[in-house]
Amino acid sequence: MRWSSATASERGSSHERSGTVNQDAVGVVEGSEARVVAVADGHGSSSHVRSDVGSRLAVEIAGELGKRLVDDGVLDRPRHVIVEHLTRRFVPDVVAAWRSGVDDHVAAQPWSVADLDRGPGLVNDPYHGYGTTLMVAIVDERRVALVQLGDGDIVVGRRSGSITQPMPGDDRLIGNQTTSMCLPTAVDDFRVALVEIHDDPVRFVSLTTDGYANAFVSPDWATEVGSDLLGHLDTHGLHWVAERLPEWLSESASVGGDDVTMGLLVADVVEIDVPDPPPDPLGIDDGPTAVMPGTAPARNLSSADFEASTLRPVGRRRVWRVVALISVSLAVAAGAVVAAVFVI
Repeated sequence: MRWSSATASERGSSHERSGTVNQDAVGVVEGSEARVVAVADGHGSSSHVRSDVGSRLAVEIAGELGKRLVDDGVLDRPRHVIVEHLTRRFVPDVVAAWRSGVDDHVAAQPWSVADLDRGPGLVNDPYHGYGTTLMVAIVDERRVALVQLGDGDIVVGRRSGSITQPMPGDDRLIGNQTTSMCLPTAVDDFRVALVEIHDDPVRFVSLTTDGYANAFVSPDWATEVGSDLLGHLDTHGLHWVAERLPEWLSESASVGGDDVTMGLLVADVVEIDVPDPPPDPLGIDDGPTAVMPGTAPARNLSSADFEASTLRPVGRRRVWRVVALISVSLAVAAGAVVAAVFVI
């Protein structure tokens, strides 16, 4: 199985009006038979004065450590070993390296007076100024390893047409509240999911910042968008999708106002010959594995339950709904006039 990728990031309309730079970051690291895609969403609020830097640091570090994980053959091991490695090695290493990167950046560029006016506590807690979320997908010919801290959405589309969101939910992600790399609990706040490929080959994995989902009215946007994306990939191919991705995300960024970023991994299904994963001595089944502190319901959606819609955001849908409503209203009014004439 060969993996390809496409990425795009668009500044939100609210950030354009305020003159704020894009706080999102996305990166891809390629290996011989594997790829790592990382997406981060810097918080961007007043006291998070360098969250754009924080998101870039998170993406760079996650990509580097994700490639090292693949090179070390971690994804070739039994499922429970992979999950344990992700939670006990990979995640702590990412957080530690990110904090070290923040320390180095502050040392090279000390806080200005303006920075401290916006974030008075930055002297004692420099990580706050670089706050960001992080999503990582590490894929090879057998498995998809997913790691996430904070909000955003990871969607997996399979060759059969199934669309799922394998990452468990987090009840703490309400409104603008999110877990973050800048919090002392960051290591424990990460969520991990492991998806097998051999059963029903994975066609794509998409990672999007929350600005994308927020531009859609339908709560089932992931299934609708995922189904459309499968259709476009099968009909037109990744190059066609990659060319249009900035336009699609720009519409979402305009409608929702927030920065919108997508990292997209696509498998070549022309010659899929996926080997079975090595047997797990613990007898763990081959279903998706998800781990996070506490308990939270998984959000799994099936494309069979919804009609396919569009990759474009709700703004365009609203326009067509308004046009349709006006047309119906005019038709009704015209009918009433004609009826009145005949009555008279």
